[in-house]
Amino acid sequence: MAVTCFLGKQGIAFRGRDETDESHNKGNFLECMSLLTKFDPFLQRYTAPSNTTYLSSDSQNEMIECCSQELTENIISEIKGAYMYAIIADEARDGKTEQLALCVRYVSVEGAVKERFLALTEVSQFDATSITAAIENQLVKKGIDQLKCVALTYDGAAVMSGDVGGLHRYLQKETIDIAQAVTYKNAVTDTMKQKRSDTTAADLYSRTIAMCEANQIAVESSSGQRRKRMDEYVVESTCGAGSETCGSSESEDLKRKLLFPCLDRMICELERHFSGVNEDVLNGILSGNEHRQRIQVQV
Repeated sequence: MAVTCFLGKQGIAFRGRDETDESHNKGNFLECMSLLTKFDPFLQRYTAPSNTTYLSSDSQNEMIECCSQELTENIISEIKGAYMYAIIADEARDGKTEQLALCVRYVSVEGAVKERFLALTEVSQFDATSITAAIENQLVKKGIDQLKCVALTYDGAAVMSGDVGGLHRYLQKETIDIAQAVTYKNAVTDTMKQKRSDTTAADLYSRTIAMCEANQIAVESSSGQRRKRMDEYVVESTCGAGSETCGSSESEDLKRKLLFPCLDRMICELERHFSGVNEDVLNGILSGNEHRQRIQVQV
C-alpha cells in the first residue's frame, strides 16, 4: 500500500510492458517492491502464497481504487462543509478517447482555498450537451449536485466557453430562479446596510491591527502621505467621504475613504442590476412556493 500511495502521489506509471520473470524492467511497482526487499529483513524472510501475492495488476487496481475512494470521500466531505464550490473542467484526450477532467475549487472551513481533482469521465463528443450531461452526472454521483455552484471555468475545447456552444447556459438552466435571486439581493443589501456603521468599522479596524501585530506586519500611518484622487475612481457615499477632515484618526480616515464608499458602491451596483425587476410580482410568486426557504445572509 505504501508503494501504491508513493507512485500515485508522484504521478508515476505503475506497470511496465513486460512484467515476466525474465524481464529486466518489470515496471515501477514491481521494481519498487524488489528494491524494498533488498533492505527490509521482513520482506526477505516472507514467502507469500502463490495465489495471494498482491503484486498482480488486479491487486494494484484494487488498491488504487481504495485510495481513490478514500480521497474522494474526504474531498466531498470538505465541499459539503464549504456549502459552495466552483467547477473547473478541462479536455483530456487519451489516444482516441474523448475524456473530461473535472476539478473543483472551494474554501474549506479553515479558510484555505483548495483545488481538487474530482473525476475523469468519458464523453461521446465534445459539444455543449454532452459535456453538460457528463458534468451533471458526476455531480449527482458524488452527491454534491444540491450544493451551490458559484462559478464555471473551462479550458481546452472552445465549445466550453464560446458563445455558440453555451455550456454555461445549459448548466445554469436547471438553477435559474429570478424570484429567489431577488430575495437574496434584498438580504445581501440589508446586511451591507447594517454593516455600514461606526461599530462595524471600529471592530474591523481593531481586528486588522491585531492581525498585523500577530504576524509582525508594520502598520504605517497615512497622515503624512500626500493623498491623490484617481480620476477614474468615483466615490459614492452619503457620509461625506469626499471631504478632508484635519486631525482625523487613522481608523476614521479608513472608514470614510475606504469602507463606507466600498459598501455604498456595492449596494448601488446591486440596486442597479435589479432596477428593472418588479419585486412585488416576484415576491408574490415566491410566496406561493411551498418549498420556499428562509434566507439568512452573513457578511
